[in-house]
Amino acid sequence: MSGAVHISGPRQTREYGYSATGRLESVRTLAPDLDIRIPYATDPAGNR
Repeated sequence: MSGAVHISGPRQTREYGYSATGRLESVRTLAPDLDIRIPYATDPAGNR
C-alpha cells in the first residue's frame, strides 16, 4: 500500500489504502468490536 487516508468518527475509523498510481486498494473499518479489511483488485484494463 503506497498511501492511506484515515477518517475517524466517534466510534469508528476508516482507512483507505491507495496504490502508487492512486488506485483504491483497500478499505479497513475499525470500531471497538470490529476490524474488517476489504481488498480491491483490478483487471489488466484497470476495472474493479
